Amino acid sequence: MEDGRVTLISKWKLRNGFPDELRGKLKKLADKVKKEQGTLMYLVNIQTCAPLDSYHKPIKPQPEPILPELQSEVVFMEIYENAEAFSRHVNGETFNEFRKNTLKYFQADPINAGWPITETEFFSLQSGFIKKGILAEVPV
Repeated sequence: MEDGRVTLISKWKLRNGFPDELRGKLKKLADKVKKEQGTLMYLVNIQTCAPLDSYHKPIKPQPEPILPELQSEVVFMEIYENAEAFSRHVNGETFNEFRKNTLKYFQADPINAGWPITETEFFSLQSGFIKKGILAEVPV
């Protein structure tokens, strides 16, 4: 199913863990990106432990969170209305200001000066859903 949307996951490699200061900057980034025309979904994540054991049963009690100093990447999950909307985001002031002002938190790309090391994959949505109000349930 090709509908013109751009769906991606981008992993940015952290330099020295995940400091609280970066958490705040990512929250502000998401709040600003929410206002961008054509940005349909923008989720910022860090790693956590698996909630199931090797038999696929819930671990009780749930594992402790991964300590901020042990975090190794920030994962962005994004959907854009089309390539033009994605281009506006990547070339826009909000994204580039964030990238320039937070580069010190990420491993620098030795080939692409001024950019962090990233692993980005693009996807073609085939099926699925996002339940209404899902983010209202998540404390961010």
